[in-house]
Amino acid sequence: MKIQHSDLVNIYKLLMDALWRSDIKEIEFFYDYYWNVSLGARHDIYNDPVFDMGSIEHDLERIHQCIADKEAMTAHFRWLGNILIAISDTIDHQFERGESYGLLMDVDDMEL
Repeated sequence: MKIQHSDLVNIYKLLMDALWRSDIKEIEFFYDYYWNVSLGARHDIYNDPVFDMGSIEHDLERIHQCIADKEAMTAHFRWLGNILIAISDTIDHQFERGESYGLLMDVDDMEL
């Protein structure tokens, strides 16, 4: 399996544009802590996973530090991934409760 850099850029742009066009300028997360599967256990499908606890607040701090320092490391992908999952969870949670976020929008007219 492979993914092209351009595909990553395009899907990220598509999602961020959809948020912006849906007038979602800020997301307030409804949870901080989450279960995280440790890196060593993530791909070991033959044994029960080993969990630890993650924190969206911690992930956000690390991402903000990355932006301030202009220095990225591979762990930033993991922290950003956790934040993207939390964004999806929050939007879905708000939609299920009939609150403001809802589905993003039809993205057919967006340019990549």
